[in-house]
Amino acid sequence: MSKMVGAGRSEPRSCVGTRPYMAPEVEEGHSYDFSSDVWCLGVLLFVLIVGKFPFDAAPRQQNEINLSMQRIRRSATAKGIMSGLLQWEPLHRPTLDALLCLEWRRGSESEPEAPEEASQPDADRGPKRQRIESSV
Repeated sequence: MSKMVGAGRSEPRSCVGTRPYMAPEVEEGHSYDFSSDVWCLGVLLFVLIVGKFPFDAAPRQQNEINLSMQRIRRSATAKGIMSGLLQWEPLHRPTLDALLCLEWRRGSESEPEAPEEASQPDADRGPKRQRIESSV
């Protein structure tokens, strides 16, 4: 994708992207910035954990977003992260730097470590596969 940018700063307004991942401000035709990418990350994380998109149609208010968060049953950490990413107001979404500082990213003593043999290739059959269970 390319876009003509005038001298100085640019304020994107064109509606580009895949609808289920679009932030509300993009859907409504308002200007957007990196916080729209944070929204998209929240949708992607939701899809990876729950197995479906968080919304059937574009959400119109924060309450609709909160209802979607109720689908996450078992992981309070995942629910908290996605609730932050999927904030209606762009200014309420965390920055990517803030996300990298969260406890889940740094690791904690309560997280189980992956067995070492899972990452070691088997000489006869290649890398071993592990079944990953969802915690949601």
